[in-house]
Amino acid sequence: MEVNIQMAQENDVLTFDEILTEKVYKAEFDRRVAKAVETARTKLQVEHDQAVESSTTESNTLKAQVEALNKELTSEKASGKLTGKEFSCKPEFLKFVNNEINSMVTDKLDFDSAAKQFKEEYPQYFNQPVVVKKSTSPDLSSGKVDTKGENDEINDFLRGEKGE
Repeated sequence: MEVNIQMAQENDVLTFDEILTEKVYKAEFDRRVAKAVETARTKLQVEHDQAVESSTTESNTLKAQVEALNKELTSEKASGKLTGKEFSCKPEFLKFVNNEINSMVTDKLDFDSAAKQFKEEYPQYFNQPVVVKKSTSPDLSSGKVDTKGENDEINDFLRGEKGE
């Protein structure tokens, strides 16, 4: 310390390097620099963690929006297919039919195959005539319900029983 004091008297101003030659000043300087570095590191780590959390939240939000838009696009494409020439779904049933077909879609069954299967099972939702089978011949049993089969009638005849 005496060296610095003598220098100070000679030059009136000590340089930074001259001050740090003293062990006491050097130790205090190192302690303060270490504290400042640690404070800066902690502050940067907090800012980094907040930025990562914010980015993750924003990323998840964007992923959800993309998923919703993809689902909507798929639904619109499906609606377009259902109202097209191949399927020609009735407009009043479009949303219902679309939901039913989408519930049938799996990894093994694509939308088109599921739509064809649904159309075969439920033609009333599409612009196709619904075939209802009706008997055009008159009922000759006069209201009686025949519980015997043809074999039973032949057996009764052979046994001599009357088949009335």
